[in-house]
Amino acid sequence: MDEVEAAKALKKGDRAVSRYFFERYYDRLIAYITTYTRDKLQSEDIVQEAFINLWKDRDKLDPTKSPKSYLYAIAYNRCIDSLEKAPGGNMA
Repeated sequence: MDEVEAAKALKKGDRAVSRYFFERYYDRLIAYITTYTRDKLQSEDIVQEAFINLWKDRDKLDPTKSPKSYLYAIAYNRCIDSLEKAPGGNMA
């Protein structure tokens, strides 16, 4: 299954495809977000929230494109929100 087919299936509510994206991007997203947080546990929480948001907002996906960039944007925005809420209120 390619990314576009997977995006179409995800948009239709295919839970198995959400697992496909999780397995494919989870570790990469943890590494990416940890460059900002410098805290692996915090990064794991942020990335898990990103996947939850991807599932909840799957109807917003463009089925002709891979959701990779959308998923990275969600994770980045969740990271910024998390860092702004932290004591001191600025990025690490």
